[in-house]
Amino acid sequence: MKKVALLLNSLNGAGAQKTLLTLAEKLFEKGISVDCYIVHENKNDYKVRDGIDVIYMEGANEAQKCVFLNEQTSGRDYDLFITCQPEYYSAAVAGKKYCSVHHTPSSWNDRPFWKFLERRKYMQRDREYYQGKNLIALSEGIKQDLIENLHCTPQSIKVINNPFDISAIRDKAEDDQNIPDFPYIIYVASLSERKRHEDLFRAFARIRNREIKLVLVGKGSNERRLKKLAAKLGITERIIFWGWDANPYRLVKNARLAVLASRAEGLPRVVVEAMALRTPVVSTDCRSGPREVLTGQFECFLVPVGGVTEMADAINRALENYPDIPDDFVARFDGDYIAEQYVGLISAGD
Repeated sequence: MKKVALLLNSLNGAGAQKTLLTLAEKLFEKGISVDCYIVHENKNDYKVRDGIDVIYMEGANEAQKCVFLNEQTSGRDYDLFITCQPEYYSAAVAGKKYCSVHHTPSSWNDRPFWKFLERRKYMQRDREYYQGKNLIALSEGIKQDLIENLHCTPQSIKVINNPFDISAIRDKAEDDQNIPDFPYIIYVASLSERKRHEDLFRAFARIRNREIKLVLVGKGSNERRLKKLAAKLGITERIIFWGWDANPYRLVKNARLAVLASRAEGLPRVVVEAMALRTPVVSTDCRSGPREVLTGQFECFLVPVGGVTEMADAINRALENYPDIPDDFVARFDGDYIAEQYVGLISAGD
């Protein structure tokens, strides 16, 4: 039996964690033994299915956790090790190792000029993290960013998209419990700076439909500031801070529109999931990912990052007339298809 180990930062409700957990489940379904190493035990929004071993890494700091990881992986004969935390790459022992890159490293450049030193520090850190390693980029945009903007020279780099359990997403979306009884637009994202909720609020305040509401699914440190902005814009009564939800799919399916306002992504889950549920999507044309999903007739619903007027216009157009979304539009992101590509890594030569 083939053995695979995946390393996650935590089990909190974030995209990178969901990506690797979906991969773990799909590999397990293919008869592969899967272990999940968890760096931090403090958050457990996601549950790991029975049959997949969860190993919480011991140690008070990164160095101690690296020792623990080395000891644990040395005697388990893993065929493949995948980590989304590059700092633990070297400590693991496996037949093949890959670092999964979930975001565009040069997105640090989008930070304000006065954070120049901080930007430079993180760019240098990421360059060192990925240098000389086997990398998996979740989108073509990430691959280009690593090479052209971060000037990284990995040992190898492969593009394998996020895996999505399309059938499970559609099944969960059939749940009719606790769904808003009013028309709404939905944004599923952590309330963080990178997700640029402020731009969306300003665009939402300008749209023609004054009856529709905006439901924010997620949690984060920006909630208080966002509530102040909503009050300033006079849209407090139209903004619903929903918080974390273990099954956002039913909310996405019943929304009039899903939006993404990020300044940077890897391969945005909310865009793929909404299209899988045939819910219209408006997204920023951020680096990277959205343009690789919203192709063809859907490209016109991509707007510039920070383009408040353009986003308001796109939302108006999407609410009034959106192209039909084919059932198989996101088939290329199906988890079974993606998992086969990872299985191929075990036997393929680099």
